[in-house]
Amino acid sequence: MRRWQERTVDWLILHTPSPVLLNPERVAIKVAVAMSGLVTMLVVHPGSLSALLPHWVILVWGATWFLGGVFGLIGYVGSHRPLEMAGHRLIILGACVFAVAIISVAGLRALTTVIIVAVIAACSAVRLLIAAGSRLVRRRRQ
Repeated sequence: MRRWQERTVDWLILHTPSPVLLNPERVAIKVAVAMSGLVTMLVVHPGSLSALLPHWVILVWGATWFLGGVFGLIGYVGSHRPLEMAGHRLIILGACVFAVAIISVAGLRALTTVIIVAVIAACSAVRLLIAAGSRLVRRRRQ
């Protein structure tokens, strides 16, 4: 049994893209955001905070998070920085749309939800700042 486990681990390591092995949390966040966006567009539960919002807000939020997560994931795994940064911008846009809409409809009852969405947007903003900073450092070295 132990030999089978070793072969399975070896196979997984060999067939998993190196960016996923290096930063699995970045991949997990992008997948979670994309899935959240997809579910948001497809399912609205009666009585939920999302049910209070106009349908177009739900579609904008869901689409920006779905596309942002997908673009971010493809850009990160494929080492295509502009696509990854576009994904982060979409995530931030969707978070801002949702936060403003939900606070205007539900008020302070939605504070916890807004904080969670704001933290996700802040993580994307930090990634954008890190990318911009590394670009500036590379330009100065040239």
